[in-house]
Amino acid sequence: MKQHLFILLFFTEAWCFSGGAPCGGTLNQSRGEFFSPSYPNNYPDYANCKWSLMAGELQVVSLNFMFVDLESCCDFIHMYDGPTTQHSLLGSVTGNQRATFNSSTRYMTVVFSTDGSVTQQGFRAEWAFKLSSKQQIIKMKIQSSQDLNDPAVNVAILEKIKQNLEDNGMVEGIKVKWRVQSDGEVFHEEK
Repeated sequence: MKQHLFILLFFTEAWCFSGGAPCGGTLNQSRGEFFSPSYPNNYPDYANCKWSLMAGELQVVSLNFMFVDLESCCDFIHMYDGPTTQHSLLGSVTGNQRATFNSSTRYMTVVFSTDGSVTQQGFRAEWAFKLSSKQQIIKMKIQSSQDLNDPAVNVAILEKIKQNLEDNGMVEGIKVKWRVQSDGEVFHEEK
C-alpha cells in the first residue's frame, strides 16, 4: 500500500494591521501615503513601525507630514537619509509638528515609536519620488595615438574613463551618457 505525505507550507508576514494599513513596510511606488497604526483613531502603546522608501535610480524621496498628533514627550517619528537607521538622521517629528523631509539619495527610512502611556491620533504622511537635482558635467581632454574614429577604440577609451570615474566615487549608481566630438573631447553627463 502506497502512502503519500502531504506537506502544507504557510508563509506569513508579521504586520501590525490597523484599518487595512500595515505598520511599516517597503514603499516603492512613485507616490502615496501612509499612516500611524489605527489612524485616524489613536495609535497603540508600544508601536514600533519602520517604513523603507525606495525611489528609482536618479530620484530622491520627498516626505510631507500632512497631519501629526503625537504625545510630544515620548512618541516620535524619525527620518533617516538612507536604507537603514544607521544612516544620517534627517530629523524627527513629535507633538503637532508638520514638516517636509527630502533625502539626498534614493532611500529614506522612517521609524515611528511610542511608549506605553498616552496615545493620540497619530500621523498621515505623503511621499513622492522626484528627480534628483544633482547634475554634473565633467569635461575631459583625450589624447591618443590611436584613431579616435575607430568605434572599437572609442568604446575602450570610454570604458577606461568610466572605470576611473567609478574608482573616484563619481558615478556610483548612476547612468553614464557619452558624447564624443570630432575634436577628441569627450563629455560625461551625469543625471
